[in-house]
Amino acid sequence: MITRALLVLFSGIGLCLGQTGTDKLANSREHARQKTCLSIAKVVHEKGERKETACGFFIDGKGTLATVLGMAGEPGKLSVVYGEREFSPKLLTYDKYTRLALLKIDGIEAPAVKMGRSAGLEVGDYVFAVNLSKENGKDCVTGRIAGREKDFMGRTLAASLIRLNLMAGPESFGAPLVSTGGSVLGVVLEGMNDEKVNFCYALPAELIQKVQRDFDRHGKVSDCWIGFGMEAGTTTPEIRQLTPDSPAEKSGLKEGDIIQAIGDRKVRDYQDVVDACYYLTHGDEVVFKVLRGLEDVNLRLTPAEKPVQIPVEDSEDSEGE
Repeated sequence: MITRALLVLFSGIGLCLGQTGTDKLANSREHARQKTCLSIAKVVHEKGERKETACGFFIDGKGTLATVLGMAGEPGKLSVVYGEREFSPKLLTYDKYTRLALLKIDGIEAPAVKMGRSAGLEVGDYVFAVNLSKENGKDCVTGRIAGREKDFMGRTLAASLIRLNLMAGPESFGAPLVSTGGSVLGVVLEGMNDEKVNFCYALPAELIQKVQRDFDRHGKVSDCWIGFGMEAGTTTPEIRQLTPDSPAEKSGLKEGDIIQAIGDRKVRDYQDVVDACYYLTHGDEVVFKVLRGLEDVNLRLTPAEKPVQIPVEDSEDSEGE
């Protein structure tokens, strides 16, 4: 079984601690729970006869809540339970690939989580999933970073996921993934847990920032178009194709350029380029660092909104669409 949101993208580590380490981890766990629990709400999503329950958490002091909608297609009826009250939120926007959604409840006073970044995570780092328990209490599950998931069944993910050794049941779907310092690093997706397999995935916190930025700029989440092609799956991120009059060509990119970084994201292979491009917002300038021959070249590029029909020349341009 794969996580609900992971499927939509393509339509244990044992603990060995001394007493001091155990106490420190327990203190970090309680700190994460206290810092986050008052920001968590229950989100109910109904479509026809289907109904799912997920976590959501407030990301600002204005009633904006981040969650994940597991059911594919257009969202159905949404309700939010916070404290003893039930609300009918407004759906601000959602990302059709990852199903991350931003909801808004007017007139509510709820503390916001402290947002962090997942970029600095290392394999083995401790993290916590703070979620609603079956009794509607606030639970906190300890886990560790297991790596990054860039592809699934031979296909590159639109946005890479955080892979976790963490016991995540249905009640953890949409829960904040919290660092030992109490900041949110991602959004937990439901995993598979039995005696042999204890793993799940999380959407990076940077994805929340991308969705919020797109909404602030354009009122929706929209795909970028850059206009260059690469060989899918290659370990060398070399530009093989440029579309005439595209943002890529206008920026000065050339066939044969090897991409080294996109904005503040270093890239090493095709999957890294796909992931980095996913976080771009059309209309916002970004610097591409490329290797051209023996020379490092920095080029300023402004992605465009993805056209209704991608030009034929861009048939391999999955990262620049």
